[in-house]
Amino acid sequence: LESVITALCDQFPKHIGKHREILVGVLVTCSFLGSLPTVTWGGMSVIPLYDQYGTANPMLVVVFLEAICIAWGFGYKRLAANIKEMLGVEPSMYWKVCWAVIGPIFLAFIIMTAIVTGEWYRVLLDYPTWTRVVGVCITFSSLSFIPGYAIYILIVTPGTFRERWNIVTTGDVSKSSVLMCDSVDGPLDAPPSYPLKIQTTGTTINIPPTSDPNHSEGTYL
Repeated sequence: LESVITALCDQFPKHIGKHREILVGVLVTCSFLGSLPTVTWGGMSVIPLYDQYGTANPMLVVVFLEAICIAWGFGYKRLAANIKEMLGVEPSMYWKVCWAVIGPIFLAFIIMTAIVTGEWYRVLLDYPTWTRVVGVCITFSSLSFIPGYAIYILIVTPGTFRERWNIVTTGDVSKSSVLMCDSVDGPLDAPPSYPLKIQTTGTTINIPPTSDPNHSEGTYL
C-alpha cells in the first residue's frame, strides 16, 4: 500500500498529499472489504484467484514494462549517469547490459513460457468458466492503467505529436517548441533567474540557462 500512497501523494500533492490520512483510510477500508471473501467457507477457492490473477500475472507484465521503459525509454545510459551523480561511481558495463538486454529478455521469456505452457491459468483449470473470466478481469483491471495513463499524459502534454512523444517517452523537453505560460514572476525584460522551472502535469522540470534574454522564472503548463 505504501507504494500506491506515495505515488498518489507525489502526483497530486495539493489535492491528495495534504490529506494523506484520508487516502490511507480509504485504501485500508477497500483492502479490508476486498479480503472479506477469503475468510468465508469458499475462501480457499478465492485466494488462488487473487494470488494468480491479482498479483502473479500482472506483476510479471508490470516489471517487464518497467524494465523496457527504464532501459529504452529513459535510457540505461542516463540511468547510469544518475547513479554516478548520486553515488560518485558509475555502474559497470555488466549492469548496463543487464538493464538493456538480459533483464527484458529474461522477463519476456518467463511471460511467454507461462502463457505457452499454461502456467498463466493452470491454477484455475478446475474452476467454472465464469471464474476464469473474473480472473482475467482482475488482471486487466491492473494492467489497463498503464496504457490508460500513457494515453492521458500524451494528450495533455503540449506540443506537436512528435514533441509530446519525445517528452513522454524520454522526459527530454529540450526539443519542445511549445511552452504555454501560466504565470511569470516579474517583467519579461528582467534578467532571467535560472534554472527555469517547467511544471507539466504535476512534474517540475528544471531548464538550464540559455542565451535568450526574454525568459524569466515562472510556472509553465
